[in-house]
Amino acid sequence: MIEYDPFGLPDGNVGNFDEIRGDLVAMPGRFGGLARDPNDARVRVIAGALGSGKSLLLRRMRESRLQYDSSVASNVQRNEDLLTPLVREFSRRMDQTTSNTEYWSLLWRRAILRTAWSFVSNQAMYNRPDAPQAKSALERLHKYESLLGSPANLRRASSQVARLIRDIDGKEAFIDYLLDDRWEDVEGFLGTVLAHSPELFIYVDDIDKNYAWSPGPWTQCQRGLFYAVMHLAKDDSPLRNKLHVVVALRDVTLATVAAGEHGPQYAEQTHINYLRWTRESAHEFLHLKLAKLPPSHFSDPQERTVESWIGISSVTNGRPNLLAEGIEGYMIRHTRLVPRDIVIMGNMICALQRESGRQRLAEDEIRDLVSDAARASIRSQLNVCASMMLEDTPHSLVADYDSDATEAKLDQQLGDKVTAIVGIIEQVGQEVFTPKKCALMDVRAQEIFRTQARLSNALWRNRLIGWVEVNGKVHFFEPRDYHGRSQLPRGSGVHRYVWHCMIHDIARNIEINGDAPYHPN
Repeated sequence: MIEYDPFGLPDGNVGNFDEIRGDLVAMPGRFGGLARDPNDARVRVIAGALGSGKSLLLRRMRESRLQYDSSVASNVQRNEDLLTPLVREFSRRMDQTTSNTEYWSLLWRRAILRTAWSFVSNQAMYNRPDAPQAKSALERLHKYESLLGSPANLRRASSQVARLIRDIDGKEAFIDYLLDDRWEDVEGFLGTVLAHSPELFIYVDDIDKNYAWSPGPWTQCQRGLFYAVMHLAKDDSPLRNKLHVVVALRDVTLATVAAGEHGPQYAEQTHINYLRWTRESAHEFLHLKLAKLPPSHFSDPQERTVESWIGISSVTNGRPNLLAEGIEGYMIRHTRLVPRDIVIMGNMICALQRESGRQRLAEDEIRDLVSDAARASIRSQLNVCASMMLEDTPHSLVADYDSDATEAKLDQQLGDKVTAIVGIIEQVGQEVFTPKKCALMDVRAQEIFRTQARLSNALWRNRLIGWVEVNGKVHFFEPRDYHGRSQLPRGSGVHRYVWHCMIHDIARNIEINGDAPYHPN
């Protein structure tokens, strides 16, 4: 039988968990959140970049919870209902940007309570005739169906958010629903029922899957979910230790939380597991994946290295000095330092070996393959940059962009804007460039997108541009390091700017004028 995807599947949401169990790797303890025990029930938020392993860790946490009779674990709830038009509609309906996060937080809290009610009202274990208080509380909860609904089966939190946005007409009606005094009664009665029953774990994923189509509203939506979950974890209420809601969120969302007035109170690791991948951890992940490959993939099965796998030890990387770069370092710097990129590249290499009938690959083949993988990764980041720019453009000036269009049309529209951004980058002309050139790039982008937003800020938040100190130290955006400062640094402390080395794979004719390829650490 042909072996497909020997590095595993790049999407942690795909596949039966028992079938992918053999692909899992355990990172050593020195890598902090990447090695955290899935059994740790204190975790409420898994944060990380796109492709960092959030979905897979959420599934691992859910699987570990199934071994305990003292708890009930939902399936990992994927977002199939909360669509971009609904997210944009709610943000528009609630008007004030400053209040949107508050409204989103309340909406998510109500949706979570409705989801918990669907479990409590549909599962026999929560009907406790031997606990009079719990029985009475359950009976009284049925009288609040105007708030909670009458679910005939289990509900997803995202479906409840979508349902409320569709069903409630107008801002004032929505505020009345969200602030109804009876929600305090609901929380109290739910707490009483759960106090006499197994803990309830609800796992929520995929809230960021359409982030690229409308980053601003989706960030508000995710930030509201973050606050709702963290408040439930920290509130002095009966639900605190009995209702566990665990969510996967983008690291850039947490960066906006950190930028707020109360940001410092969330600078903790007890409830937030941050999946921070570095160059060292990316190399370790690659080594662990190689260790799982069958012996037939290596020229020397006793030496499970990249060199033994591919058949070459170095690649001439195309820089002016024709440097022969180690093959492993060359591969890793053409990724975003996340597992998904490494898995995709690994599977592409294995597929090329299988199709060519050769274990040893030529330098040209490796360069082309690595460049193709890097180009796809960079393009996905530029899609987000294009959406960020479009959101800051007055809608009356964006005649060719319809944020409520179909998925295929949105992809085509964003693709056109990505092409424009690539052209702007190519006009910069160098991989290391002056602040003046950066400013001119922003002006050019503002003219094309008809906005006052700076393209350099969008590129910075997506780790495609870095800044250089006078002493030569290079910085790329890392949400935890910059504590929510999402603007590209400018001023006297900035000596030069640099492109991420993968920009060369999508933008042509960029002069190589740096000392070495630039890449986050």
